[in-house]
Parts: sequence; structure tokens; C-alpha cells
Amino acid sequence: MKARVLAIHTVFLSIASFLFLAATSLEAQKLLVVNAASETASVLNPLSGTVTKTVTVPAAASVVTAAINPSGTLGAVYADFPHRIDFYNLTDSSTTTSGSSVTLSGTFGTGPDRDIAFSTDGACVVATHGINSGGRVSSVNVASRTEVTVLTGVGPRAITAVPGHRSLILSAFAFFVSQLTLGGGCVLTDTTPDLFIPGAAGIQKIVPFPNGQGALLADVGGKVHVLSISSTGVVSYVKSITVGDTPQSIAITPDGIHAFVYKATTGSLRILAIDHFNNVTDSGTDLPAPASAFPTLGGITDAVTDGDSVFISSEPPFPGNTAITAINIFTRASRTITVGTFPAGMAIDVNCGHHTIHGHLVTSPPPHDAVSGIHHGQHGHLVTPGAECPPHAPFHSPGLTAETTGEGLFSTGGAMEAPDFVAGLDQDGTLNGNPGAGTKVQPAHRGTVVQLFGSAAGLFLDEQHLRAASGFTAPASGSPLFYTTSLPEVRIGGAPAQVLFSGLAPGLTGVWQINVLIPNAASAGAVPVTINYEGGELTSVSLAIE
Repeated sequence: MKARVLAIHTVFLSIASFLFLAATSLEAQKLLVVNAASETASVLNPLSGTVTKTVTVPAAASVVTAAINPSGTLGAVYADFPHRIDFYNLTDSSTTTSGSSVTLSGTFGTGPDRDIAFSTDGACVVATHGINSGGRVSSVNVASRTEVTVLTGVGPRAITAVPGHRSLILSAFAFFVSQLTLGGGCVLTDTTPDLFIPGAAGIQKIVPFPNGQGALLADVGGKVHVLSISSTGVVSYVKSITVGDTPQSIAITPDGIHAFVYKATTGSLRILAIDHFNNVTDSGTDLPAPASAFPTLGGITDAVTDGDSVFISSEPPFPGNTAITAINIFTRASRTITVGTFPAGMAIDVNCGHHTIHGHLVTSPPPHDAVSGIHHGQHGHLVTPGAECPPHAPFHSPGLTAETTGEGLFSTGGAMEAPDFVAGLDQDGTLNGNPGAGTKVQPAHRGTVVQLFGSAAGLFLDEQHLRAASGFTAPASGSPLFYTTSLPEVRIGGAPAQVLFSGLAPGLTGVWQINVLIPNAASAGAVPVTINYEGGELTSVSLAIE
């Protein structure tokens, strides 16, 4: 076995450039920021921090919040005076509203206490009217651009749809959560008694788990409240976590394992962990407030994440702020992104992009079953990019061992985190596969070993999910080696291939390496490679076989 796991660290640093090129070719996520004072909304590529276009909100005194539909194609902006929802196409260069805007009916109070959300299928938008509206919530039909329902006596502050539950809408204010039902034609009804939240002082935000099995509530009284949501949509209170300060917004990573709580008085981020049973624990760690972030207690504050960075919008105590802050989750470095004046509410699409798997690494080969050929302690799965991105499975397989060498720190994220295996080397170090147009490759022979390289995004070095492999550089010496806790299943040209090694590529940052023996049954020519990791398919380059 060891003889075949040859030259694991004999790789070229040019592989890193292939990974970068593959990552930059992915469809970018979209970040929508509303700028309250300039009456505009900025559309950004969150990975690069580039503003792709700025739209003008017509005839509005301020814009307070935003939402993006599940496919990332349409943005909704809530504008005050008159109270209106404007729609913008996010996939073209247009800077005007897409079709007619919708003016909401009812009584409106002052202040920024409003929220909007798309339904999970994107067909409807739900919106709160603010504290002084008497507890009003509206539903809007996106296709017809019409207001359908106005409810009274429900949570007028925060609102959200719940992934996996098309008909379930949650709204909240103060110390209760309203459970609303969204029916056909965007008809909204309130049929369930409000859920009382013990110890709540002022709920500001509801953020559901990406798997739809729970939600977190940001409470300015210094707490985060945890809800459980059953498969049938039954919502129940679980517990409260005291994090201090004044929590005002929460960002949950697309893989569903980290939550970042924005605390408005200090501008810091508290890190929470969510395990595979949907248990939420407090890490006790605050990311310090960067110099560019300013606290606000007025409600015009938001935090969202793409899984690489946490983006914060916060109105400063003086006029003229034109930037949001991005804090890299791995390096803890912060940067500012210039948008419009007084950036307020934000929304990010749920295209998981490069966040595709979840698993753990160990520094010794996992036990092997000679009969079944399966390694024990399996853990991990594939998340298929799409309208909704479910995170890790709601279970935790036994047999996992934490990495204990203590080597390595977070270093880089972002561009290295591509979902595909994008390059291959033959056992003599020659290039195979199709990493770039016009690149010459050397065919490999049956019975020899080929090394495949892709992103380690979704792999972790610890069970607390605080040490992401995507930012970790494995020792170039190969001592120790870092193995995935289960072996992927690989087929080359449709024929099963024996996997000899699966783990981190020595000497490279955030790179997953798989060594496979080319089967004798593989056909000659350019053949496809399929990789199945814990029941889901990862894409890969093809290989040249002779």
C-alpha cells in the first residue's frame, strides 16, 4: 500500500494557479446593499469586493433593507416615504426597477424597523411595516407586483422564510415570534398562537439555519435565542445564549456550522458553533471590531456572510459613511468596500458556489475494512449548488478523531475554494487532465497512479469547525500527512478506481489531493473522472489514458 502511495508531496506549485483559475470562473454570488442617505442600492461581487452596478431608488426618503430571491436573479429593496418595495434585476446591467414597484398599504410608524424576505420558491415577498404600524405584515406577489395580504397583530420587526418549508414564515418583535402560513397566490394567514421567548427584551433579527431545522434570534438585551423547527414546521423554543452587548444581526455560513453575531455597542462579532444535531454552542470568542466599523442602535445594521467573509453594514455616529466592512473568517483580516452613503440593510444570495462538502481530517489512516473496502468513521457530504443550499447532514457519524499536531493557522480563503478537482498529475509528475485551454498534457498508462487536486473547502481540522482546511498549509515534508476520515469513490472512464490516498496536499494551502490507480478496464483517450464523496458527486477534470 505504501509503495503505491508514492511521492504524495511531489506536486508543482503551478497547481495552485489552476485552482485559482477554476475558482474565478465560478458564477459569483451577489451581495445587495441599500444606501439609506444616497437613496441607492449597490450590487457587489462579495469575493472580489467589486461593485458591479449601482441602482437608483426613485422618490424615496430612505431605503432600509433588502432581500435577494433564492436563484440570485432578483433583488427587492424596501423604501420609505412612500413605503414601497422596488424590484431590481441582478443579472444584467440595468439600474432601474424591473417592472412596477409595489406600494404597501396600512399605517406606518417612523424609524427603520422593517424587514423583508423572499419565500423559498421566490414567488412571494413578505414585509413587516415597523413597530408603530400596529403589528402589520404584508405579502406581495412577485409576478404580478401586487400586495396580496395585510395582517395585523403579528411580529412587526423581523421576518424570514424557512428553507425546506415553503409555507412557513416567521416574524417577530419584542419577546414573541409569530408563525405565519404562506399559501398559494402569496396569501398569508396567521393561524398559530405566538411563541413566547423567555427572557427576550427586543428581538431584532431572525436567521434560519440553511437546513431549515432551526433559527437564531438576535435580541438587543444581550442574548441569542435558539429555535427548533421540525420536519412538519412545528417551531419551538430551545434555549437562550448570553453573548453580552446588544446583538442586532446574525450571519450563518452557507454550510450551517458557524454563526456570527453582530453586537452593536462594540461592533464586535461573537462566534457560535452549530453541530450536526443542530445544537448551538457559544465559542466565547469575539472578533474585535475593525476601525472602519461603527455601532448603531437604530436598527440600520446588518451582517451577512458568503462563508469566506462576514460583511457588516453599520451607520456611524457622524454623516458621510460610504463603506461596509468585510472580515475574513479565516485570517481575521478586515477590509472596507466603498458603496453608497449610509449603507444599511444587506442581502446575499444563497448560491453555495464553492462551499460543497463537509468533513474532517486525521493524521493517521482511518481503519480499513478489508472485506467491504470502506473506511470507518465516515463523515462528510456534498452540497449541490442551487436555489437552496442545505448544510451538513443532521447527524454525526461516530469514529472521528481530531487532528492533534497543532500545526497550521488560517491563512487564505476565497479564490482557492473551488468546488471541482481542477488538475491532475501522473505518477512521474507530468501534467494530465484539462486544467487550461491550450495546455499540453501527457497521457497516463493503465495500472499507474494519477494525482487529482481540488479545493479543501468544507474539510476541517477539528470537530469544533474552527480550523478550516481551506486556509491550512500541510507540511511540505508530508510529516504528518492529513487524511480524510473516509475515502471517496472514484471512477475513471466509468470503471471503478482504487483510491490510495485522500487528504491534504503537502506544501499547498487549502488543496485536497486524491491519488488513484488507473484501472485496467479504463478505455483509452480522454475519459471522464467522477468522484463520489459520502453520496454526492464532485466534478473533476477528465484524464488522458493510453
